[in-house]
Amino acid sequence: MQSCARPDDEQRTQAEALNLANGGQLAFKDGWVYMNPYLWSEGAHQLVKSKPDGSSQTKLSDDKASSINVVGDWLYYIASEPRKPNAIYKIKTDGTDRSLVSQTNASGLWVQDGWMYYLRLTERSGNKNATYYTPGGIERMRMDGSEKQTLLSNMDHIKYFFLQGERLYYLTGEGEKKKLYVMGNDGSGQTELRDNVKEIRIIDGWIYYVRDDKQLRKMSADGSVDIPLLEPARTPIFGLNYRDGWVYYVSGGFGISGYASMERVRLDGTRHQALAEARATALYIAEDQLYFPYWSMGDRTMYHMKIDDPQP
Repeated sequence: MQSCARPDDEQRTQAEALNLANGGQLAFKDGWVYMNPYLWSEGAHQLVKSKPDGSSQTKLSDDKASSINVVGDWLYYIASEPRKPNAIYKIKTDGTDRSLVSQTNASGLWVQDGWMYYLRLTERSGNKNATYYTPGGIERMRMDGSEKQTLLSNMDHIKYFFLQGERLYYLTGEGEKKKLYVMGNDGSGQTELRDNVKEIRIIDGWIYYVRDDKQLRKMSADGSVDIPLLEPARTPIFGLNYRDGWVYYVSGGFGISGYASMERVRLDGTRHQALAEARATALYIAEDQLYFPYWSMGDRTMYHMKIDDPQP
């Protein structure tokens, strides 16, 4: 995702960023969808490409891929495998020249202007010496794996970040204290913007965010203007995305007996519509198709539907 000046390019860059902000299990660029259709705890995985309607699907690799970035003729992504958990790889969009970029244990990869930004994962020991990983800070490195820089260190409660040009927004969560900060993409000028923030997306220069898991709001980039938009009947709210004046999101939880729906609302909070019932863990948009990983017993299988088709 490169910085662009023309409005059409800005809209495309924004659309790419919103898909990436949902975990990057899918990326869309130049008429092609690149995705991992099966995010399973066990079993085979694939990195594939297809047309937005699902046709012309071709396997590119056997990677368990996330944070898929399309940069020119290359895909940069995070691949989870036993010997190199969450390492950064690249592969050409035709499936050739797959190679390891960095063994850095990373999460939430964003590629912008020659840099790769990511959450650095720190290895921890749990019960019975089981290994698990938690975010330990935000770093960046050049696209060839050189010039590694630490932007935020010793921050094991960073949950998420969103890169917007020269600004980097990040969320922290320590117990009940959940806060939104902004800083320069070089790590400078850290400023607290809001507390009780669960999720954010930047849409047309505004920060759309979820407050206390139950209210969708938007605020100006500096936090001076704050506007409530929606408080749906089901909570939590997550998976925000955007297309043609509509903010899309998932409303509701889905444990053993829970259920959720995919919904949308206009940018000003009006004309709320429910689209379909689904245990969707995120929302991705490719042209007129709404893609969503469907959760079942911890596994996530990608489905899609035409956005404006009525659903049961």
